[in-house]
Amino acid sequence: MKKEKYTLNGPGIPKNPQEKNALFKFADVFLDHFWKLITLNLLYAVFYIPLLAALWTAGKVEDETTMLALIGVLLLVQAVVIGPATCGFMKVLRNMSQSRPVFMAHDFFKTFRENLKQGIAMGFVDVIFCTAVFVAIPVYQHMSDQNSAFFIPYVICIALCFIFLIMHFYIYLLIVSTNLSLFKILKNSFYLTAIALKQNLITLVFAVLILFLTILFYPISFFFLPFLPLSLLGLIICYNSFPVIRKYVIQPFYDSRGEKNPEFAYLDAGDDDRVFEDAAEIESQTPAEEKKTLTGVFDKNKDKSASKPKKIIK
Repeated sequence: MKKEKYTLNGPGIPKNPQEKNALFKFADVFLDHFWKLITLNLLYAVFYIPLLAALWTAGKVEDETTMLALIGVLLLVQAVVIGPATCGFMKVLRNMSQSRPVFMAHDFFKTFRENLKQGIAMGFVDVIFCTAVFVAIPVYQHMSDQNSAFFIPYVICIALCFIFLIMHFYIYLLIVSTNLSLFKILKNSFYLTAIALKQNLITLVFAVLILFLTILFYPISFFFLPFLPLSLLGLIICYNSFPVIRKYVIQPFYDSRGEKNPEFAYLDAGDDDRVFEDAAEIESQTPAEEKKTLTGVFDKNKDKSASKPKKIIK
């Protein structure tokens, strides 16, 4: 009887992977890459040293002229390095969130070099915007206490901060995933803040929660900042935001050209129900000239000749 049991046809192994609940899937990704996330957080934290040095200078240097000069130089260095570093950071986290192969150091520094120009440009945008807001909000708040008319620009500043923050859920992911110009990346990121409102709110809630816990447990939490919070937050952003980019930017590009997204090539299984096939047999059936490497919008440097989608909303 036991022998007959093992000869019966069973369900077998499914050809395509079975989708899990989103929360369980994220937990799997987080646990699978836990130590890599810590290493990545440490690597990324190094690029914030100029900012920390600027904050230290503001509190320790007494001469105002010297202090402002040092802060200016340190912020300039911060603007140069933080953009390309964030590109590498988000590329690694994007691959983790989508269960793609991850070679952390190689992917990080390769993406750093390949996106140097756009990264530096975006780094300057970030530093200038943050500096302007850091100065403008206290000024308008103080002026609104004396004259209620200044309450309007005060609210506008806060609203711009909120929008710019949510745009960052997409900006660096678009830089490393498409060949769009920086202007179009900023425009598309602005559109996606409204289009994907549900995903943006979920991501924002987790970001606020991490910030709240960091403040609540300060100064103990300060010692954990170099190890996990940044990479955890980045993983949440990539996990929630990259599917939105795929839906509204990447997939429409392939649809407009009548092509299939190579990211889902595994779904186009043939009629053969076999899961495993002999590699030698496959090689013998595939002529050398027909073997091609799939490239797509999300591998930005593999196919320079392919035109990329210029906008989301026509």
